[in-house]
Parts: sequence; structure tokens; C-alpha cells
Amino acid sequence: QQHAVSNTLYCASSFIMRRHTRYRVLLWFSASALILSFLPFAILPEISPQPPVVHIHLTGTPKQQPTLLQASCALCFFGLPRSFGMLVLPSIIQNILKTNKENRCDIYFHYYDVKEEQKNVRSGSGGQIDVQAVEKMREAVKDIYDSDPKQPSVSIISDNESEFSNKRGQLMEKYRTTKAKDGKYLYFPWMAKSFVYPTSIDNIVKQWHSIDAVWKEMERGAARLHKDYRQVAMLRNDVMYVTPFDIYNTSRTTRRGEDDNNQDFVGVPAWARFPINDRMIYGSYKGVKIWSTERFQRLEDHVLTYEPGYGMHSERFLNHSIFPAIRHLGIQVVENPDLCFFRARADGSVWISDCATRNGAARGFRKKDTQHLVENLIGKSCQKSKYNRMTTQLHCNDAR
Repeated sequence: QQHAVSNTLYCASSFIMRRHTRYRVLLWFSASALILSFLPFAILPEISPQPPVVHIHLTGTPKQQPTLLQASCALCFFGLPRSFGMLVLPSIIQNILKTNKENRCDIYFHYYDVKEEQKNVRSGSGGQIDVQAVEKMREAVKDIYDSDPKQPSVSIISDNESEFSNKRGQLMEKYRTTKAKDGKYLYFPWMAKSFVYPTSIDNIVKQWHSIDAVWKEMERGAARLHKDYRQVAMLRNDVMYVTPFDIYNTSRTTRRGEDDNNQDFVGVPAWARFPINDRMIYGSYKGVKIWSTERFQRLEDHVLTYEPGYGMHSERFLNHSIFPAIRHLGIQVVENPDLCFFRARADGSVWISDCATRNGAARGFRKKDTQHLVENLIGKSCQKSKYNRMTTQLHCNDAR
């Protein structure tokens, strides 16, 4: 096409210029412009037409994209930190924090800021409480993860007696004084002979409040850290953990709960079944949430439908009202045969017969050298004695 145009222009320009010399310059510029106008079509490749640009005008503020939640786990501790610094913390470091290091569980802790505990038949001889030792939990986590930039978060909260009274005092008075139609206490478990009025009621409410408080702190932390806690453990802060505990294990050798298809279980110890162990739970977020947050609301129906005289008996209440609600969600309740922990007391003693009871025992603990386990964890010797007919204790010097 370029060649034909050029020949035509050449012939025409030659004829004109031979006869009309005065038009030579003008004709040259006109011919050049005509050639240039055809040139792009002759030498450029064919280009597909582009779609028209559509301008969309938005009104209002655009919605933010939802923040992606990171799947994770949480270790939640509750209660009165008896002998925490010497007896409890070394066991947490060895058998919980180190065992769950790769799981990178965040840590939440609620405790009661009290300086002393009075003697009570159900909780020991009483003694001083070193609440400042709780802060050593932060140091322990830093030591375990060293310079790792992905260290778990540690959150510690507390209530003193006045704060607790403001939050639960009115409810506790109701539990102390309300009577059934027969004139006997509705909430106090008077059929359980080891319970002491009103101290046992007060201690139950304090424990339930601590459990509920640390759960709420965990939920605040999840929102703040953009975490999706799928596995949660509720752990006492006044016990020595003498066997390794992995939040994803249902026994020493069985691992579960790391994906959506294998998560719907909660685990409890396999001893102290009265009729079920009420001292800890771990596993599915939804299941542990019921155990942690629905006690106060489910108690009202329980005391009206369960055998009179057992009211707030913790193990019977959980077995009758809490665990059925968990199972109703399709969540399996599993007894972990390898879990064992001993209750630490404010006077520096530890009850080493806890994991071998007439109502079940942790695997191997009927013949285990439990004194050796304790002394190994704290690095000092303890003296064995009987606390009562059913309970053997070790007293470890200067334990706080």
C-alpha cells in the first residue's frame, strides 16, 4: 500500500513540476504531509480496539476488608496462687510452657490479690500468699522463647477482696442464705459432709468468678491480637503439674485438635471422679467456653432439678448440667489418662496423693514415686506426712 501511494504521488508531482515551476516548493510540502498521514496504517501492526473506560462513582465510606484471624491456642490460669513461686511455677515451666513451646499458646492469668489464707479443712493449713511471684510468669516465657520475635502474649489480671465483693457479693449472699421449701439450704451442699458453711460456698463462687474473669480477658486478648483461639486450656494456678501437658494431646501418645476436622473434644483428668473431675479442662473453644462461662446461669435450673442437698457441689453440678451441654454440641468428653497435678497449699505443702484416688488414678500413679517427682521439679528435699486419713502431703521448706 505504501508503494502504490508513493508511485502515484511521484508521477503527479513530476508532471506538475515540469510545467509549473513556481509550485514546486508548495507541492513538495503537500506530498510529504500526505505520505506521513498514510504511513502509520502501512507500517504499524493491527491493534485491537480497547474497551471504553467506565468510571464508577462511590458514595459514602468504603467498607474495610475484614482482618484475617490467626489460628492459635490459649493457656488460661485461675484461682488463688498458693506457693506459686516455689512449687507451682517450676512445674508450669517444665511441663506446660516447654511442652507447648511449638504450639505458641498465648497465656492469660487471673489471681486473687490477697496476702494470707486462713486455715480450712478443704484447702489446708493456710499461710502467706506471695502474689508478687505471679509476675515471674512473664520472665519464664521470655526465657523459654529467648529472642524469638513471635513470643506468646502474656496477660495477667487480678481482683482483691473489695473488687470481688463489688462484683459477686450480692450473688454470694443469695447462695449463702436462700432456702428450699423444706427449710434447708438450696445452694449449700449440706449432703456432702466435707463442705463447710459458709466457707465452701464462698470459695466456690470465688473459683467460678476467677474462671469467668480469665475467660473474658482471653476474649479481649483475642480481639486485640486478631487471634482465633481454637484450643483453650483452663488450668489452676495453685497446683504442681508433674506430667507433661500438651494442649493438643488426649494422652501421652495421641495428638488431636490441630485442624477443623479433628478438634471437637474436651479433655479432663481421669481421677478424682466425684463423679467427674472438675479441676481442669482443655480442648475445643466452644466446649471449654461452656465450662468456663455458663456456671452461674445454669446453676438456677440445676438446684431445682437435681437431688436436694447437693446444690453447688461442683463435680455433681458439672456432671449434671455443664458436660451434657458440651456433649449436646457434638463435642466428645475425653479422659486423659496421663494427666497428673498435685494441689499446692499456702503453707508450702503439696498433696501428692491427688492422682491416685478411690475414684480413679492417672496412669502408673498408684505405684509412682511422687516424692521424687516433686523434689526433682523444685530442686530441694521435702518431708512426707499425713494431712488426713485420705491425703498424703510433702512439706517443702520455705515454699511460697
